[in-house]
Amino acid sequence: MLIILLLSPSREISATVDILLGSSSGQATVDCFLPDKGQRRHSPYKLTYSQLMYYPKYEGALAFALEHMRPEKSKHKRNYSEMWECICGWMLTSLVSFREDVFRAMHLDLDIAKLYLKLLLIGELAPEEPSQERHKSSQLVEDFRELRRTLEAMNMFKVNPVFFFLQFAQILILETLAWLIVWHFGSGWPVTIFISFLLTISQVQCFFLQHDFGHTSIFPKSKWSRLMQKFVMSHLKGLSTCWWNHRHFQHHVKTNIYPKDPDINTGPLFVNGYLKPAQNGKKKISYINYEKQHLCFYMVGLFLLMPVYANLMSMEMMYLFSERFLESPWVAYVTQMSHVPMRISKEENRDWLSAQVLATCNVEQSFFNDWFTGHLNFQIEHHLFPTMPCHNYHKVAPLVRSLCAKHGLQYVNKPLLKAFGDITRDLKKSATLWMDAYYET
Repeated sequence: MLIILLLSPSREISATVDILLGSSSGQATVDCFLPDKGQRRHSPYKLTYSQLMYYPKYEGALAFALEHMRPEKSKHKRNYSEMWECICGWMLTSLVSFREDVFRAMHLDLDIAKLYLKLLLIGELAPEEPSQERHKSSQLVEDFRELRRTLEAMNMFKVNPVFFFLQFAQILILETLAWLIVWHFGSGWPVTIFISFLLTISQVQCFFLQHDFGHTSIFPKSKWSRLMQKFVMSHLKGLSTCWWNHRHFQHHVKTNIYPKDPDINTGPLFVNGYLKPAQNGKKKISYINYEKQHLCFYMVGLFLLMPVYANLMSMEMMYLFSERFLESPWVAYVTQMSHVPMRISKEENRDWLSAQVLATCNVEQSFFNDWFTGHLNFQIEHHLFPTMPCHNYHKVAPLVRSLCAKHGLQYVNKPLLKAFGDITRDLKKSATLWMDAYYET
């Protein structure tokens, strides 16, 4: 199995680490190769375990460690238990192999991705080292891969350009109309209220469109999608694409995995799932009275999501960004209804299909639901196939449902209003867990 150390694409410094197993006393040394201005240069150092933890010469771009060396019964055998990296203070942990479904799901062109990963190869898992694959059903994994091959043969990853052209046109028309109304009628309160609704619709649709661009599911070349995402997200919405992609890709790879999924780290306002409430309760952490957090979600959380994300530093800006307070409940419901009520757990190393189905639910299809959610009502299909154009999700859903039924996985599909209500019902359950742990004597 090939092991790859994934580095942030935003960093200019990359590193290749070749593992050299050390002595049975627990020491380990590695040769480090750090590219310098495009040239591969051999570092003169052999770094030990402690030195690898912090290497200031390269500004923290590389911090790679072997947790410990465990001598086997035979004195000539060596293996290691865990490897991790820390890049610029991020705890970005990801050890993957070329064959893993998560790697295939997140990349548009595997051949190009493999070229980038060649310099990041750190070694091969020793045959005697226990594989994390042992917990996975080989039949389920093979069936899922066969499903993906079938979908590729059915052209389900092929884009309908007209669909996204109409979505983009909708945004530009609404934005232009709002500007023309202000130019013609002035900026009185009635006009402000009316154009706020127009801009709310356009801004939410911008959010959905940039999301598709970010997953490179529209253009055949990823650089075109990145360019358009910057235009839609940064120019039309005024938000950072790097910030969004960094958070969102972690969410996709570690969906509802605590604490690796940034989307479920909602403190200090909310505690969700069953791990964090119990943890905070035992530690007597109570930033607010979490007993009423489900009510806070309605009164505060819904309306502050987008303003906070938009970095509004003063309430004086509320007049200028009034549509953000209308946009926020819409985005909050769409993004939270598919994951908050579902399973939140620690890392269990499940197969790709099981991990996504257990952490994700769908909302029933209708023309309104598709438009209102940007086709994210098919959240299961989106998480399984992020690079698939969203207009094909409804065609794929019956096949995914059938595969889940074959392997005994619950495929959750809810009415829209029930999905909304499940958010607060789950927050209330989490609050009960927090209270039980907090007041436990």
